[in-house]
Amino acid sequence: MIRLYDVDKSFSLKVRGYEFASATEGSDANWLDIEIIVAQECGESWWQHGPYLQTFELNELVSWLELISEAPKASRINFLEGELAFEYTDDSTLTVWLDFNFHPKGKEYDYSKDSEYSLVFLCSQSVLEGLILGVRKMARSYPVR
Repeated sequence: MIRLYDVDKSFSLKVRGYEFASATEGSDANWLDIEIIVAQECGESWWQHGPYLQTFELNELVSWLELISEAPKASRINFLEGELAFEYTDDSTLTVWLDFNFHPKGKEYDYSKDSEYSLVFLCSQSVLEGLILGVRKMARSYPVR
């Protein structure tokens, strides 16, 4: 599980399972149903889930986090589906980018007007290490099939 929190907001992501639990073909077998929960002090909170991440992308996320942990530098990781992205900046912040179905507008999202929604968190070395452990655990629980 991924958990990020600050004084006025929190973000969590977990894998609910394979989208197609009995699939054997790689193009279907590796989609994961992920769930996000966002809570903000301003009262804006929401949760959503869907098949927006693949098993191999969990491994890519672990590698990306490890690189940042070893040699911090600004970078961003995007995934095949555009609902979720992460960005690390030189000032030790980690931004979670939410779009389309993960956007706070949900079904009210207007593709012609709306854009990515961001949540910014301070990201110390210990936070990075916790994220790495959490994503590794998810990747082990849902291996590439």
